[in-house]
Amino acid sequence: MRKKGGIAFLAMLTALATLLGSCGEAAGEKVGGNALGQAEILTETNDSFESQLTGKGSEDKTPAVQNPESEESAKAGSEGTEAPAEPTATPKLATESMETPESSEETEVAKTTEPTKTPEETPAPTTAPEGTGQESKPTEEQKETVHQHVPATLAAVAATCTAEGKTKGSYCSACGEILEPQQSIPATGHKEVKDKAVAATCQKTGLTEGSHCANCSAVIVKQEVTPVTGHVATAVSAIAATCSAPGMTAGTKCSVCGIKLSGMDPVAQTAHVPVAVAKKNPTCTENGYNAGTKCSVCGATLEGMEVIMAFGHELETYPAFPPTCFKEGNTEWVYCRNCDYVEKPVTWLPKQHSYEGGRCIYCGKKEPES
Repeated sequence: MRKKGGIAFLAMLTALATLLGSCGEAAGEKVGGNALGQAEILTETNDSFESQLTGKGSEDKTPAVQNPESEESAKAGSEGTEAPAEPTATPKLATESMETPESSEETEVAKTTEPTKTPEETPAPTTAPEGTGQESKPTEEQKETVHQHVPATLAAVAATCTAEGKTKGSYCSACGEILEPQQSIPATGHKEVKDKAVAATCQKTGLTEGSHCANCSAVIVKQEVTPVTGHVATAVSAIAATCSAPGMTAGTKCSVCGIKLSGMDPVAQTAHVPVAVAKKNPTCTENGYNAGTKCSVCGATLEGMEVIMAFGHELETYPAFPPTCFKEGNTEWVYCRNCDYVEKPVTWLPKQHSYEGGRCIYCGKKEPES
């Protein structure tokens, strides 16, 4: 009676599961979400039914259904050398044979839809439905996990005379957030340098004094153009042409810059006037030349007249002689035998006696008593 009653109870539970599985798409989501719980209920029911079948905990002590394989193993262990019997199939319980397709699908859905969480995963931030004003903000841990800044450099910009500069900074290249703000650097201002005035001339314009920036070359004070002054005319006399230089007609020129204003046309050089020249012999000190021709106007050599070099002095020495009572004497004398050049002048000595032993050695005259 208990076995029949258990089978009937199991059939009732199976029918209830089938009814829940056929409740439509709306109920299917709920059933799918609770499929694991129904499977656990069926498992507990199956264990209870097996307990009833085996008689565990019952009053009539119905022997439990043993696994033939375990009985054969125990028998083989007690008999020692007896060959083990072939294993027989384990009888299926009524709950396994009565399982419906709908309940199987629900169980599979429950297994596949159950999320598997690993230790490395971080739960995504929950957000309340839009429009409720209850949207939750992610925690600091979730912010660090979701986004890490990628720093990129904001290059420094040098300040100029008129524009501000910036210091070096940084930003995130992924989200654009400024990480290190750039600071402004004031403009440096112009460095003024004077531009000297340029005086105007007869032909060129001039400039007034001005100034510019030494750093950026910007004009601070513009230089104004001054007009040309114009030429100052002055008269120029004519120059006669010669055989050695051309001439020029009369005219005018600027007394400031010297440029010709009128006239002053060139006149061609005149021809030489040749004249014959005789040979001249050289002397001790002067060169000579061969015969030829030269211009009688300018003296330029036209033909011949090759130079003959001077040959220098030919010196001769005249010895010194003492004076006697018959002839004058002289000192040493050095002179040139080819010209009147005297290297060492002579000194003439007057006549005089030369006494020795009281008498003149030349004429024998007695030396007068003193």
